[in-house]
Amino acid sequence: SSLSIPSYRMASRHGILGIIWDGIRNLSAESLIPRTLKLGWAYNTEIIGQRYDRQKKTAIEMAELLAREGISVLVFKGLSMSMYYPVPEHREWTSRG
Repeated sequence: SSLSIPSYRMASRHGILGIIWDGIRNLSAESLIPRTLKLGWAYNTEIIGQRYDRQKKTAIEMAELLAREGISVLVFKGLSMSMYYPVPEHREWTSRG
């Protein structure tokens, strides 16, 4: 079977778009993923990485600010879990409702 727009939507809905991208990005030109879908997937994974960088920077700044005030900080689950992925910035850590 081929990767399709419903596959993309499902990956996006579950916050695994970037993780799936890591597995499919090196598929050959003859692969079962349409070129336009592959380009869109790559673009949106880049956006996920940029969001990750902003969130990580903010989390660090918040932890440093609270530490200066003597407030202990618990590890941010999403950020800490991302370190276990081959490409940490492709693991989204937003709440999904």
